[in-house]
Amino acid sequence: MKTFLLRLSFVANRCVGLAVLYQVKCFDWIIRACGGTEISHSLYASFRTNQEIVDVGNLGPTLFFAPSKLLKWRANTWLTKEPETIDWIDSFEVCEGTVFWDIGANIGLYSIYAAKKHPSLKVFSFEPSTSNLPVLSKNVSLNRLSDSIAICPFALTSNSFGFQKMNESSFEEGGALNSFGVSYGFDGKDILPVVDYTTVGFSVDYLVESQIVALPTYIKIDVDGIEHLIIKGATKALSSTILKGVCIELNEDFKEQYDYVHDTLQSLGFKFSERLRSTMFDDTAYCNVYNYFYVRGENSL
Repeated sequence: MKTFLLRLSFVANRCVGLAVLYQVKCFDWIIRACGGTEISHSLYASFRTNQEIVDVGNLGPTLFFAPSKLLKWRANTWLTKEPETIDWIDSFEVCEGTVFWDIGANIGLYSIYAAKKHPSLKVFSFEPSTSNLPVLSKNVSLNRLSDSIAICPFALTSNSFGFQKMNESSFEEGGALNSFGVSYGFDGKDILPVVDYTTVGFSVDYLVESQIVALPTYIKIDVDGIEHLIIKGATKALSSTILKGVCIELNEDFKEQYDYVHDTLQSLGFKFSERLRSTMFDDTAYCNVYNYFYVRGENSL
């Protein structure tokens, strides 16, 4: 029943979205028919300048590019969607040379929070989606964080490097539930992509060994399905005692993913700390998806 209601809600929202899009296109056609091409272009451009300002205590105002309902929602739930991730970032022990990898950065919410919370922290934001990258780069620029945040516009996986298919559930900015190099999603089940294209991906170990990206001190992985493949391509990096903590999203119903990640991290000297998620995901398709936190064991490697 819950699955049916979720699908019904999705269809209803999609229909409403298509109706609004149809109205906008009709209005645009009328303007163009009256010779107002420049007006139409200017109207579109004005929609694309919308921003959300989120004021967070001692962090001060933070700007997010938000010309759509989804982007506004992401901005306005910045601190409430994953409060456990915010608390984890707050706990970072930062000194000169501390590095944070945000794998699956989306539009940069946690990269920006980390950079503002810890000004001396170096952040690498990994995001391969061509829909999300423009928003990510704009958010970094709006908050003048280009010296703190480096954008890595490619996917991570188990292979050292190579081109594979990127499958996206939508072409909407701020969208998620995408996959790279596989045909399944966050639950291990097949997905039907709305958009697909071929792009490049690397393994964590390849990037570190090639000295392309600095070894992380803290790493967050949230890519909706191939977390285990990223871990598989990161065993050498994960063996380094420089890496102190891991936050990784796992679906407890996706046993292949869950078992591999949990067993591998523990074999490499990490100790499971806790698993948490927001109550906003109770009674949803994501009720068994948690952020798992691991810390380097005292007597590891």
